[in-house]
Amino acid sequence: MAGERRSRAGNAHVDPTANPGLIAERLRNALLVSPLTLDTGAALNVTASFGVAAMASAGGNRLDLVEEAEQAHYEAKATGRARVVARTAA
Repeated sequence: MAGERRSRAGNAHVDPTANPGLIAERLRNALLVSPLTLDTGAALNVTASFGVAAMASAGGNRLDLVEEAEQAHYEAKATGRARVVARTAA
């Protein structure tokens, strides 16, 4: 099954003290321990790789932010999949 990419950018209703890398890690772990049960009763194991970037690592540019997150996602997949890679300010 092919992978899907989804992105989320914005700051509405986001706790400024939240760590997006930690949130992604919690989501990744939740997927690992909770197989998806189909209507047929079959269990499907789901994994996900996450790329996370902060505006500071992108120099304040939204397009660069998306690029940073995408590069982090590619790195997560290339280094073993089912991982979280977070980019931080240089």
